Amino acid sequence: MTTLLVACERFDDGVAEVELSDVAADWNRPSVDLDTMTAVVLDGSDVVAFAQVIAGRAEAAVLPNHRGRGIGSALMRFTWHVARRDGRRAVGQTVSDGRTDAVDLFVGHRYTRRRTAWILDIDVHDAPRPRLPDGYTLRGLVVGDDDRAAFDLIDTAFNEWPEHDSHTFADWTVQTVAHERFVADASPVVVHEGRLVGVAINFDYPTEGWVHQLAVARAHRNIGLGRALLAASFQHHRRGGHTTVGLSTDSRTGALALYEHVGMRVRRSYTHWSRQLDTD
Repeated sequence: MTTLLVACERFDDGVAEVELSDVAADWNRPSVDLDTMTAVVLDGSDVVAFAQVIAGRAEAAVLPNHRGRGIGSALMRFTWHVARRDGRRAVGQTVSDGRTDAVDLFVGHRYTRRRTAWILDIDVHDAPRPRLPDGYTLRGLVVGDDDRAAFDLIDTAFNEWPEHDSHTFADWTVQTVAHERFVADASPVVVHEGRLVGVAINFDYPTEGWVHQLAVARAHRNIGLGRALLAASFQHHRRGGHTTVGLSTDSRTGALALYEHVGMRVRRSYTHWSRQLDTD
């Protein structure tokens, strides 16, 4: 499956952002049932297309030399079925803006644009140094001690976004601290009066460092903690031998300006398309 996703991303964007560890973490979540949430299309014994729907969020991919045959439309209908079965009133999919062919497909099936997402990166040699206000300290995340507090902080912050589904602690654990690429020492937390008030979950991929999740408690925002967490993350990855660090965000978060302010630049953009399921 990873081979299919990599082939599609390389064809559409010239580079692949996904790897096997990401797919494994996605599928190993306790809430995921591959038998009922996924579908594949075979040409003989070869997998040429794939779709999954988890919590109303669809992902589908068709190998380039098998596009234009109606496979994408068939997989779309599968995603509607799964979303309806799960009690969802809408289903959405995020695709690279390099997929110009996808626009006609989505529009033709009554999807609407909902939001924009970006992947950004920075040359860590140009990264700022972390600075904290008085009373705040930075340290690395301690697995086993900080997990629950980090999850509660991230989940609470992310639940402020429109159309965001809360995750369980078990699902979050699989996708973060149990992820093959997670690095505790490179994942800074901010502590204030003995409580964790900021966290940045970082992964170490072969080609770059990655800020997977970043959150600051609402009562402690707008004083530079997010910037400090980013700067500390960049420093950790630079010491680990990386020259670039990337992350992803979308227009719901309002964080694009923060990332650009610390020197990050957009390298790829995406659009999230959504379809209401009560229109048939």
